[in-house]
Amino acid sequence: MKIQFFVFFIFIFVFVFVGCKKEETASIVKFETKNMSYRDAEINKKVYAINSEITNDKIMGIWTTGESRNATFEIKSNSIYYVDNFKDYRYELNNDTIEIKYSDYTYRAKIFLKNDTLIMKSKEYSLAKYWRFKE
Repeated sequence: MKIQFFVFFIFIFVFVFVGCKKEETASIVKFETKNMSYRDAEINKKVYAINSEITNDKIMGIWTTGESRNATFEIKSNSIYYVDNFKDYRYELNNDTIEIKYSDYTYRAKIFLKNDTLIMKSKEYSLAKYWRFKE
């Protein structure tokens, strides 16, 4: 009887210890704005500090997804040029929301900027991450 109790006690101890293990690294990215909170996919195992004010000057430049050696798009003062399509599309930036006006619909996303990383979160396409293109 004592052996069964001892085995049961060890089993409970291991179960509690493993079940309550604390995560060493942050694997969930949490974005918080005034009226939204997102818990989304893993991004480089870092929780990003979000810029409070995003302006055209901060997002202007050439960006890539990193999927190829080429740039994905260039953000200009009032348009976005897609390299593969050879087309410009108008956009508007309102606080932390970007609206890109394509010919058949308008894409809306919350944008977050951390150093050379641009993150767009939309209902349609979930999470998209871009890096400033360096030649």
